[in-house]
Formats: sequence, structure tokens, C-alpha cells
Amino acid sequence: MKYKNRLIVPTVVTLSLLGLNGEVNAEEKHVDSPSLETTTEENISIPDKSAENNDVQGNIQPAITNELEDKRNQITEPGNETHDKKVHNSGNQNETKDNTSNKTSENASTPEIKGASQAKDYTVTESNSTSIDQTQTKYKNEKENSEQNEDADILTEDVVADDNNVIDINEDKSLNQTQNNQEQKHASTEAYKLSNEKDSTEDNIIQERGNTRTTTELKASERGKDKNTSSKHAEEASVEKSSERDDVQKFEIYNKKDIQKLSRANKKSTDEKTAEKTEDNEADIAQDDETSEKIQLDSVSSNENTGEIKDNDEELKETSFATFATMAKEPADIHPQYSNASFAAKLRSQNNSGLRSPVFKPDSVSANFLLDQTIFIEEQAEYAGELFYKVHSSYDGAMQGWMKESDLNTWNLSDSKTHKENFKVSSTQSYLLTDPWGTEKQQIKKLSEYGDKTFSATKMLTLGSHTYYYGKLGNDYGWLEERKMHSLDEAPVYSEASFAAKLRSSNNSGLRSPVFKPDSVSANFLLDKTIFIEEQAEYAGELFYKVHSSYDGAMQGWMKEADLNTWNLSDSKAHKEDFRVNSTQSYLLTDPWGTEKQHIKKLGTYENDTFQTTKMLTLGSHTYYYGKLGNDYGWLEKRKLEEYTPVAPSPSVKTVRYNQSFNQVLNTQMNLSSKPQAWANGGGWRNATRSEVASFLDTSHQTSETWMYTFLDLDRSQNIASSTLNNRLLSGKGTLSNQGSAFLNAANTQGINEVYLISHAIHETGNGTSTLAQGVRLDSNGNISSNGKKYYNMYGVAAYDYNPVLAGARYAQQMGWDTPAKAIIGGARFISQNYFNRGQTTLYSMRWNPLNPGTYQYATDVNWAYATARNLQNYYNQLDIKGRYYTKHIF
Repeated sequence: MKYKNRLIVPTVVTLSLLGLNGEVNAEEKHVDSPSLETTTEENISIPDKSAENNDVQGNIQPAITNELEDKRNQITEPGNETHDKKVHNSGNQNETKDNTSNKTSENASTPEIKGASQAKDYTVTESNSTSIDQTQTKYKNEKENSEQNEDADILTEDVVADDNNVIDINEDKSLNQTQNNQEQKHASTEAYKLSNEKDSTEDNIIQERGNTRTTTELKASERGKDKNTSSKHAEEASVEKSSERDDVQKFEIYNKKDIQKLSRANKKSTDEKTAEKTEDNEADIAQDDETSEKIQLDSVSSNENTGEIKDNDEELKETSFATFATMAKEPADIHPQYSNASFAAKLRSQNNSGLRSPVFKPDSVSANFLLDQTIFIEEQAEYAGELFYKVHSSYDGAMQGWMKESDLNTWNLSDSKTHKENFKVSSTQSYLLTDPWGTEKQQIKKLSEYGDKTFSATKMLTLGSHTYYYGKLGNDYGWLEERKMHSLDEAPVYSEASFAAKLRSSNNSGLRSPVFKPDSVSANFLLDKTIFIEEQAEYAGELFYKVHSSYDGAMQGWMKEADLNTWNLSDSKAHKEDFRVNSTQSYLLTDPWGTEKQHIKKLGTYENDTFQTTKMLTLGSHTYYYGKLGNDYGWLEKRKLEEYTPVAPSPSVKTVRYNQSFNQVLNTQMNLSSKPQAWANGGGWRNATRSEVASFLDTSHQTSETWMYTFLDLDRSQNIASSTLNNRLLSGKGTLSNQGSAFLNAANTQGINEVYLISHAIHETGNGTSTLAQGVRLDSNGNISSNGKKYYNMYGVAAYDYNPVLAGARYAQQMGWDTPAKAIIGGARFISQNYFNRGQTTLYSMRWNPLNPGTYQYATDVNWAYATARNLQNYYNQLDIKGRYYTKHIF
């Protein structure tokens, strides 16, 4: 059926080429069509490639193909039902069966030309309109002929198989198809020119042929820009019969099958078709230039009322069949192509092309009333090669008209969505807006005028990279950007904090509790006081502090950071030290950095009382101590204190007589198995001589201040501050450094003079650097091991001469002295229990044991008591104090 119906169109074109008047009525054509159809069927043949290129007569290729028809159906836009109907009707005119040839002839007399934009239909005389209809199929036929012969045979067999009324076209299609092919080439150029004629020429032609059915139908198509109207007019203009609709259905069936065959053939011959089409087009263009002029002249002369048709200078360019089919169906510059869009926009400048409505109306009005404000776009249209936007003066406002894309700066705008959330406004200098990203023209009210009102959002959207919320603020509704407010529906984030603070002024936001409760009470009772902060919370974009009325006082509520001046406050730590007050006009305070409201008593009223501290802290760059002054407890700043130095009392010397004579005691010492030792001049130890022992044993000549320190009572604490011990005695003394508190602890718990303990430890450890002072690693069996635990011995307890390090370390292990402090305090306990409890409370008595000579003697060195006393005296001098209590043994 496909090839059979093709014969009608070339016949009509041939009439035009012969100068015959193609304007005959439907009845005349109906009479002629059988003879034309019969004659043509007998001479159908398929030409080979060389015959097609060399035939100067240039017969026209069959005009309508299923692929073109399928393209038309796919390209049809929504809302253009009239055009869809016309395309199908046009196809039916060229594809009816033999038994419907009357209908075919009638339809061939009024062919329709379809444009790419679906805006206008071109109407010409019958010969011209037929040529145009043929033109639409030219490129498809060329494409089919460029395939290999076996592909053409496959296509032909499929067509014949679908319609028993179609003759075997392989018998004689070479001759006539060669003729049809050349005529088709000539007509294609003319059709392309006619499709680009100006609107004025079309209007004249349509007006001149107003009495014809074709003119009526085309005018109805022009008025059919609206989808519903075009459908109605197309139906009114249609004179198709029910049998033709049946042919349409059959044509669509052919269409699907042929496309499948074409697709298979195209895959096999892509490379050949590309090369062949390039050669064919070059030859066709040259040939078409001559033929198009002839056809145009014939077309103009065939109808006097047609008017003068302007030559089209544009050359046909090489194009694929699919592209040509689309171009032939929808010419540009006709109908706008609409689509959805969503933008926020601003006019670029006042030098713009203005507003138009509808979009295809060239006249415009000024759009400058939209300058300096955000406008909104919900639809766009492509028309006459330009992009237009439908603009609204506000987000929910009325449509103002269409503007060119080049006149606008645009930003992506999302659809709004429901979103319920409460916010706290944080940017009081901004404005509530009538529209997202509103300008000065779109402001409702300054946010500061709403006070602490909550913004209750109901929906949100994104504009570019920003998020906007719509909701109610006070009594007004509007838009706010996300960054200018903070959510009240999010939970507070709590964390620790430590500050001292003071209220900035009486103009504050007050106290609230809990922090997320917006209501507050006055905080002005805390004015002119130092308050304290131990916790903070981030809520609704603000920082809040939990405040206490005093350092150890009750929590009062939460206050905004903006209402307070704050200073860093350290944690307090234990600190025992005695101070003397040096600022009698200052006050003892209830709190660190206390104000007048936090005074206890003027310092001058305490006379010379010592300030005994128990803890300390830093506030900003200042140090405060807490302690006892007189009978009161409070805080004092360090700069209002000075170190306390005890006043040395007059010394008290107690004498105790030996119960043996001097010679008896001397003999006892000389007869000991462990002989008294003396330091040799060349180094090392040696047995002391009798005279050397006698010199250190006899106290009658030991009257100097240094000798007196050998008689100093060591069973009494001097209560010297640990800081004084650290700074004056222990600084730079190895592992003994900063151990003042340990020595003071040992002195108080064991009843021992702390200066003696320090002197003794420094002497035994060589200024804190000995092996026992640095710690010796022992395993669980008491053997030295690099992987063992460290043990310390600060007084050389049980450090026997045969192996002092191992013996001293093992004793420390037994006592659990695994830190320097434990060794200091534990060693003091050893001295107290093993010497002081036997009445050996002086250096002299510890060395010689006057109550039981020769036993429980601390050292074998005859010079030990004097050497230790010399160090002890030096430390007392460093402390600027003197010893008070002495016990001297005499013979």
C-alpha cells in the first residue's frame, strides 16, 4: 500500500511541471485518478544508484514514508491537537488503498504544509502545495535509496506482505522510480523556499483563495493557537470520511513495521549512506537551483491571484532526514514553546526591553516599576529564537507580563514546603519582608520593633544558597532569612564554665529559669556584686550563663552573656601558708574580688594576727587566698599580704649530765666492733683516733653557734610555711625540690623539726641527687631490675656500709616508699620511733646516745653531728630565724 499510494503525488506534480492548472475540484480528480494510478502501477521499477545520479530528468522518489510520519507523531507538542490531526490526514491522503483512490485524489488537491513551531500553515496552489508535501519526503527517499539493494528488497517485501492489494513492485520499478526521484529533487528546493516565505505572502495567498476548502482549513489552523480552539476548528474544517480514518489506522501499522525495517537497514549501511549522501547533496543542490526557479514560475503563473512570491536565497544545507522531518513539521518563529520555571530575579538595569503580553506580541510597556525589587518567575517560553520569562511582582503576586532573559539576573528558587518551627530573631537591624530576598521596597517592619517576639514559621524555601521562612512575627506575616534567627525548638547545649562576673548595667534582660523559658525576673539585686558562673548553655543562637550570688552561694538563674562582664576563674586548690597583712585599710572579703557589698571587716582591726590560708585560686591575673584571720574566715588578694617570718625568741638551753665518766664513755666507743670512722685526707674512710673521738665526744668546748645546733631539740615543729621551705631551702635540690609540703606534713605528724628533716635529707642524698634519692628499681624479690618499681630513701635509713644502695632500697620496698613524699614522711616516722622515743632528740644524742653509749648510734662518722648541725644552722639563717630550744649533755 505504501508504494502504491506514492504514485498519486508525482502525478499531480507532473501536471504542474507541464504547466497544467492543478486547481481542479474533488470531483474532477476523482474521475482521473483511476487511470493515473493504473498507468503508473505498470511501470514501477527501482533504479540503481548510478541511474539515480546520472538521470538528467530527475524523477521524484516516492513522497511519504512511514519514518517521516512517525517523526511527525513524536514531535507534536501538547495542546496542538489540531495539528496532530492534520498531519495524520495528510499522511492518509498519500497512503489510501486502491479501493479508496477517490478519497486519495480529493485529499491530494488540498495538501497542508506543517511548521516546526505550530504557529502558521502555509497555503499555496495545488501544484505548489503538492510539491511541498513531496519535499517533506524527499530526504527520506534519498536515505532509503542510499541503502544497499538488499535492504530495499527487505523493506519492499515487508510492505507487500502487509497488503494483498499491492502489486509486486520489483517487476518494473526501476524506470518510473528513476523518473520520480529526479522530480522529487526539483520539488524539494521549491518546497524549502516556500516554507520560509514571509507572513505577508502567506496572508495574500490565503486571502485570494478564501473560497477554497484548503484556505478555510488553514485559517482555522492559524486561529488554533489555543489547544482546545485548534482542535475544534480542525474538526470543523475536516471533511474526511469514516473510511479514511480506517486508512489512518492501517497507515500507523505500516509505520511501525517500516520503522523497524529501516532501523535494521540503517545499522548495516551507516558508513555508506554518509558518503553517498554527501555526494548526492552536492549534485542535488546544483540541480535544484535550476529546477526550483522553473517550478516557482509555473506555480506563480498557474494562479493569477497568488501574487508575487519572493525568491529564497538560502541554500539547502546537508541535513539528516530526521532533522529535515522535524524542520518541515515545526518551523521556528511561529508558536512559543512553554515550560515550567522557578526563579527569583531582579532587573539588570532600566535599559530593558520592557514587558509584553502575550509573549508573541512585539509591543511592550515599561518594566521599570519593577526596578530594585525581587520579582518571581514560574514559567518560561522560547519564541523567535529568544527565551522569555513570565514575571510576577511578588512571590504570590499577579503576573505582570513577559520579559527577555537578557533583561534579568536570576537565581534558582525551590518550591515552598510546609515547615512549622519557632525562631528567635537575632538580627534586630534587619526587616521582616513581604517576599523572599526582598529589597527596601519589600520591607514590612524593622525587626527591633518586635522586641522579643517569637517568629512562628509555617513554610520554607531555598533561594540560591539561602533559606527563607514564611511565618508570623507579632501581628505581621512575612519572610525572614534563616541566618537572621535561631530555632527555639532545639534543645539547649550545656557545658561547664568558670567565671567571675559583674552585671554591666541595670538595663539587662534579667534572670530566667530554665534557660529556654522566655519569661524573666529582675536581676538588679545582683548589681555591684561579684557573681560566679559554673555552667553555660547555647540556646537559640545565644550564650547563657548560670549565675550564683557568691562563690559558694545558691544558683540564681540564667543570664545572657551580653548582660555580663566576665573574668576567668580557676578552680581552687589546697594551700597552707601563713601571711602577715600589709594593707590595714582593705577588707576581709566574703568572695574573691568582692565589692563593698561583700566586706567582712577592715584589716586594721585584726592588729598583728597571722592570716593562715587553706586554699587559693586565680581570678583573671590576680591571686586570692582563703583562710583564717583572727576569728574570721574570708578571702584576701595576694598583693595585700606579705610572707610571715616568725620572731626568734631567746634561746632556751637545757643541760643533762651523763651517768658515766668521760673516760668510760670514750673507752666504750673505742672498743666497739664497728670502729668510729673519720674521713681520710686523701679520701675514703678510716678508723678514727682516740683523740679524734674525744674531741667530738666532749661537749665542754662545744660552745660556738654551730656546735649549739648539735644540741637543738629536734622534736618540735617550727611551723614554717611550705612555700618558704620550697623557695628558700629546697629550690634546685633534685628530687627534694618542691617537697616542702611533704616535709611540713612529716614535721606536724611525727613531731619533728622540719628544718632538721630537710637538712638531714640534703646531707644524706647529696642535695637530692643520690641513687636512693632518684629511686632504685626493684623486682618483687627485692632485686635490682630495669623493669621493676622505683623505691626512694631520703634519710639513708638502713643503708648499711656493705651495700648501702641495695640495702637502703630493699628497706624502702618493705616500707612501701614508692614516691619521694612517702620516703620523706616514712623516713621521719622511722627517726621518730627509733631515736626520738629513746630520748635521742638532738644531733649529738643521735650520734653518741648519752643514755646508753655504744648502742643505737645513728652514724659511725665522728663528725656526723657537727656536719649536720652546720647545714642546719645555714638553713636557719636562710629562713632568718634562730633555734629556740636546746638540750646539752655534759660530763
